[in-house]
Amino acid sequence: MSKDAIYSVVNSTLKRAAGGLSQTYPEHAKIIEGATTHWLRHTFGTRLAKDNPIEVVRDQMRHSSIETTSIYVHSEVDQRFRAVVDF
Repeated sequence: MSKDAIYSVVNSTLKRAAGGLSQTYPEHAKIIEGATTHWLRHTFGTRLAKDNPIEVVRDQMRHSSIETTSIYVHSEVDQRFRAVVDF
């Protein structure tokens, strides 16, 4: 599939999902309406970085630089902050 075809399929799926949720869960529908293919890519990279070496993430995300990939790696400080916020 081409990039444009994937973009089209993902966007139409997100719109249908949001439409299906809009009556029962309007706040969730609004979040899904705002989702993009880039948002999904970032979520994938972040989750991949949790359990894999940064080089694996870099290669999977097709980055030429570890510096670019490092945005997906959340530090221990971030994790401690999130734990306090979620408490």
